[in-house]
Amino acid sequence: MEAPAKFQYVVSGTDTLRRQKCVAGMKEKLLKGEWLGVAPLGYKYYRSDDTKDQKIVFNNDAPLIRLAFQMKLRGATNVMIAKKISRKGLRLTEKRLSETLRNPFYCGYLAHNLLDGQVVKGRHPALISEELFLQVNEILKKVPQGFKWKEENHALPLRKFVSCECCGNPLTGYDRSKTLKNGKVLYFHYYKCNTKSCKFNRSNKLMHARFVELLNSFQLDRNLMPLIKEQLEIKVDNLFSSTLDSFKSMVTKQGELKADLESVEMRHAIGKIDSALYEKSSNKLKAELQTISEELERSTINLSNPSELIEKGLVFASELANCWLNGDYEERLMVQNILFPEGIIYDKKNDQYRTSNANEVIKLIAELSDTYTKKERRQVSDSCDLSPSVARGGVEPPTFGL
Repeated sequence: MEAPAKFQYVVSGTDTLRRQKCVAGMKEKLLKGEWLGVAPLGYKYYRSDDTKDQKIVFNNDAPLIRLAFQMKLRGATNVMIAKKISRKGLRLTEKRLSETLRNPFYCGYLAHNLLDGQVVKGRHPALISEELFLQVNEILKKVPQGFKWKEENHALPLRKFVSCECCGNPLTGYDRSKTLKNGKVLYFHYYKCNTKSCKFNRSNKLMHARFVELLNSFQLDRNLMPLIKEQLEIKVDNLFSSTLDSFKSMVTKQGELKADLESVEMRHAIGKIDSALYEKSSNKLKAELQTISEELERSTINLSNPSELIEKGLVFASELANCWLNGDYEERLMVQNILFPEGIIYDKKNDQYRTSNANEVIKLIAELSDTYTKKERRQVSDSCDLSPSVARGGVEPPTFGL
């Protein structure tokens, strides 16, 4: 049914022109780095009583959003991150989290439909560094959006994590079922390379057994924990000295930047520099301050309680296989991503895994453990190979039957 004429609205040429001007004005604001609409999570609008200017600043949720990026970089899944953030007071769905992690606003840039794919440097403070944002989004590229895990895929935690040695493509997974006479259904799970030239599959039992063998090669013998801990503490002390010098240098640099920013603000307030130069200078200084503040925050974390971190790392290193075997799906993914952040490679010809880049701390622990183990074996071997004519060392020096 058509609406009465008096309720019909016809867009005139003037209205169209007005809308075009409005859109052009909005686009112009965006190109200047000014955000339009609701402030993203972790931010709020703030209007100064003095200048009456409205700007975007951090709110109380900002640290939680930064934590989400840091957890993602450490290998946490969106499910784990959303749960932790929600427990800390910010209710966040997995979909909203995914959108948040992909939003360049958090590293200081604007992306908007009106910009037609262009990314513009924003005038708001960056919550994280560009480096962290890019690293997290490299991880997200490997996870298809909108894909729902089937329940049976929980039996395939190495899916997409393991790559084929021949073609370099990540392995996929599938399952088969068999219905018994009593009506019970048995499921069989397989990993598969879909490349035509490779075209192979392996049962999850075989692949998981080989993965446990790989974990065991990095696993620390608990009997060696006191010795390894001593060596790690020496290395951490050496690292601490160099980190402390770097930390002091960054604190000095931070003080200089703050002084420069105050000077620019003062010169602008008394009219010695115009607004354009002030904006350019202050934005540059604020960006440098944000970067150095993030570096200082990371350094503070690294410098805090190294003995406790070493202890936790050693316990984890001594339980690698058990952590993975007894963990649920999410915990298995966490172990995999912590140990091998770039994934691993499967050599079908030799039926074994190869690692391209293992976690540096775990690799160091494994190397120290291997060194001590070989040393002990040499000592036992040397002791067994001693000639019967050689007496054991005691109060008197040993004789060699001469």
